[in-house]
Amino acid sequence: MSASSLFILRDHYGHEMPMGRPTSRHRPALGENIVQARQAAGLTQRQVASALGVSQRVMTYWERDAASIPATQLTKLAELLGVTTDKLLGHKQSPDRKAKQALDLIGGLPAHQQRAILKSLKASVGKAARGRR
Repeated sequence: MSASSLFILRDHYGHEMPMGRPTSRHRPALGENIVQARQAAGLTQRQVASALGVSQRVMTYWERDAASIPATQLTKLAELLGVTTDKLLGHKQSPDRKAKQALDLIGGLPAHQQRAILKSLKASVGKAARGRR
């Protein structure tokens, strides 16, 4: 490969970003998690980059090579993709934490919806408890 056919660009953090064909290297976990969340959300790199105010090249870098992303950008990215930062970083959530998050969401609903959810939850828990006996 001649030197003239290799393009090295720098993102706004000064990191080198090779451009060209897709990499054959294995993506880091963070990059893979970003790709999966972005695809699940039905968004392109260009759409995500535009919403975050970064270039598509930066998105490509984050998905291919980045070991870390600035915290403010990671938070915005997670919100845009509808996932938690823990999910993007590959942290597993404990059942207790998931339950707390669900209860926090329920707490923001109107009282009549909270009552309906509580009624359904009690019925489900009662059925599960009877099934364990």
